Amino acid sequence: MSGTIATFVGPIRHRWRWLAVALALVSVVLAMVAFARPWERVSRLKISGGSEEGRRHRLALSLKHDARRHGVLLDVKATGGSADALDRVEAGTLDLALVQGGLDHGGRTHVREVAPLHVEPLHLMVRPELAEAVRTNMANLAGLTIDLGPEGGGTRVLAQRVLRHLHVPYQEAGSTQADLLKATDRAELAEAIFLVSSLPSKAVHHLIADLGYRLVSVPCYEALLIDLRASEQEDERVEAAPVFAYDAVIPAFTYGEPPEAVRTIGTRLLLVARDSVSPDAVGLLLDAVYSAPFVHVAYPPIDRKLLSDPPEIQWHDGTLAFLDRKPLSQDEAVDMLNNQLGIVGAVLGAGFFLFQLVKRQWRRARERGFEHYLLRVARIERAALEQEVSPAPDLKALLRLRTELAGLHDEALERFVAGALEGEELMSAFLNHVNATRDHLIRLILHERDNIEDQAVHENRALAAVWDDAVGRPSSTTGPSGSALE
Repeated sequence: MSGTIATFVGPIRHRWRWLAVALALVSVVLAMVAFARPWERVSRLKISGGSEEGRRHRLALSLKHDARRHGVLLDVKATGGSADALDRVEAGTLDLALVQGGLDHGGRTHVREVAPLHVEPLHLMVRPELAEAVRTNMANLAGLTIDLGPEGGGTRVLAQRVLRHLHVPYQEAGSTQADLLKATDRAELAEAIFLVSSLPSKAVHHLIADLGYRLVSVPCYEALLIDLRASEQEDERVEAAPVFAYDAVIPAFTYGEPPEAVRTIGTRLLLVARDSVSPDAVGLLLDAVYSAPFVHVAYPPIDRKLLSDPPEIQWHDGTLAFLDRKPLSQDEAVDMLNNQLGIVGAVLGAGFFLFQLVKRQWRRARERGFEHYLLRVARIERAALEQEVSPAPDLKALLRLRTELAGLHDEALERFVAGALEGEELMSAFLNHVNATRDHLIRLILHERDNIEDQAVHENRALAAVWDDAVGRPSSTTGPSGSALE
């Protein structure tokens, strides 16, 4: 019987344990779901930030890291420049791109604007012997060899417009950022170099710090815009004016020199996407763009308010959906927080209730293991009481009860040590009950022994013979074993 009970109680105990763990995990998952955003799927998209040597490529890598937390996996690809990246987005070989604003997007019918980011200044660097003359009058660029950047790059488009405004002749050169970074002698390079880049530019730093070029201002932002708009009206052959150009400043000592801020013009860095990209994916990507830490990766920091300005290209459907999200008022935010806390509180409360229920059932299962033994001890105790009030107590029955109690004690201890019974408090209560019943039986047995001794003296018989008669065993010459009284 005891083996059957051990086989039954063990699995019950382990089932309750696993059920408690499962309920706790379910409660945690439900609490997380109450706050988690339900992404239907992870979006995988290809993006370019231009040349691997450029600052935009590093921005694309930063966006890749932050977008992953919002459910968008980005694969960063290198391209030759902004125009090249736009062509690839149009062709569908790229999904997204970080490109220079202010370019002509005519003919690219599938390209859509996702978000305007920070302004990228136009850097103008000249050889040191020419710096003072160009600072004094930009017309002194006339006749110089000027690097406009590679074909397909946004720098070339903006630099050509600046030089057209100045009406200066020049000899054209075109170097990639990789070419600029590899140069070890400024004699290998042009006398003046234009470069549009986010701050700080690795190539610009190399040209200034290692090759001695000087950074000079391009202080013709407003005049340039007025001139280009006027020329657009007079000559339809003139390339579309960069109406999306901005006043820009390169802070002092950005590249170690000059000691004063450099005034120039700049264009807005744009995040663009093909129109076929999922609006949901674009919305998740915008969450990453306007969240820390990406919002602070560039100078100046990215400002969400720029979405209220007119786009340079048609907005992507995902951006329009993002803009349609109604900002929460303070009261709505408090209500939403209260609702979420209410859900979490209900889930945690239900989890606590279930845990307590499981705990009680588990404890009950443990107690049932001892219940079997406690009931048997109680029956022995009851039988001892019946013998005590009996006119003629049966010594043989008392000794049998004593033996049964000892066996019960040993069996329970063995199962407790083996782990079939649990609960130190229950075991302690069981042992106290056993000890009290044993002491009761021993007192009754000793009392009957005194009676037997008196009977042996009265009948003038050997004590052993009278004892053997009382316990129902053949007579012997020895006295009663002391073990029977212990």
